[in-house]
Amino acid sequence: MYPNPESPTARVAFNNVEQKEKSIVDAARFPHVARNAWGWITVGVEVKFKATHSAFVFQNFDKKGYKPAPSSLLRDSDLGKKAQAQLAKYATEIMIRQHRSYVFIIYITSDQARLTRWDRAGCIVSTPVHLTNESHKLLNFVYRLGLMSDEELGYDSTAVLATSAEIQDLLAFTPKNSYAAKCAKDISCPDVTSQTFSEYFIGKHSAASHSPTGRGTKGYVTFNFRNKLAPKLSFMKDYWRPNIQGARTELDIYLLLNGLSVCNIATAIGGGDIPGQLTISQNFLGIDKPEELSHCRIVFEELARPLSDYKSSALMILAVYNALEAHYVGWRKAGILHRDISVNNIMRVVDQSLENDDSVVHGILNDWDLSKHKDELKGSHQVVRAGTWAFMSAVSLRYPFKPNDLADDLESFVHVVTFLMLQF
Repeated sequence: MYPNPESPTARVAFNNVEQKEKSIVDAARFPHVARNAWGWITVGVEVKFKATHSAFVFQNFDKKGYKPAPSSLLRDSDLGKKAQAQLAKYATEIMIRQHRSYVFIIYITSDQARLTRWDRAGCIVSTPVHLTNESHKLLNFVYRLGLMSDEELGYDSTAVLATSAEIQDLLAFTPKNSYAAKCAKDISCPDVTSQTFSEYFIGKHSAASHSPTGRGTKGYVTFNFRNKLAPKLSFMKDYWRPNIQGARTELDIYLLLNGLSVCNIATAIGGGDIPGQLTISQNFLGIDKPEELSHCRIVFEELARPLSDYKSSALMILAVYNALEAHYVGWRKAGILHRDISVNNIMRVVDQSLENDDSVVHGILNDWDLSKHKDELKGSHQVVRAGTWAFMSAVSLRYPFKPNDLADDLESFVHVVTFLMLQF
């Protein structure tokens, strides 16, 4: 289900994917063929003709409309698991390409349907609705969808399309550095110092988590077009954090480290939780339910590129050494242990004053969202794994409930260098 088909922007997006698809297939045989315009889907609808191909178990209705309790929710078969993965991919694609807190997907199999609601904590699935005996339930649901506001449909009201005048301001900005060339939409984020809202252009995400659940991290190159005197590109991290009472947030960690002048880390210039954007799926998941997640953003002054984008092993080693310095000073000055050293969490700052900065290296250690103070590590029992699997220490992999310590992080630095040497 797409928004108003007469919307010019929606029509352009749909026509673009339609024409691209028709260039691949025989347009005469398939006149209506088109890929999904994931960026414009309001509500997803998936249809399976055979129950055996469905992701869910559906009930058997008799002539009187009796529906016995299903033996399980998910279909435990190869076809069922394939359909479950397909449905999760649909939810993921929508949430990656849109600014959404949650998304509805209607799942139809033969003469029955289930209604689903996806957020970063999980998926809520309704009981089966029989399309012959209970068609009014589905019609009522679709009718109510049509009456909902954008916020009730899960859209993030703090992310809006840029105006024509704002786009002209963006087009007028020509960054000198060849790497710094991304930005598009207008998005708001609270300012750290004044607690007011600043506006930023963002474009397509430069990095994103391809999972429907979890932190759902997305990274954006940003442009603060209000800064007319010294316009430059920055970076925004958009993700969902565990909403644990009294726990330090990643923004708290950055402000602490920046305040102590810890070297080789990004400088937080804005950020915070977005009011009212919390997950609810965890409330329906029984005993082992995950934490409630809160939507937040952090804006950093520096624009950085991936560590893997290097021209020589010497430059790579220097960037890793810079990150190791940040880790050392953060531990010595603040007692903060990073706990997630990986290739993706070490980056190179872009020198925007140079057209080509390939030979200039300033490595930074970022993504401190899993970090903990040394006092929080004493005698603790780790409930969930901390770290990126490929770069975790051997002891952490062998004993996943053991709390991370300094030796685990240092071993992860070795794995980062080994990984890049073997990859390239």
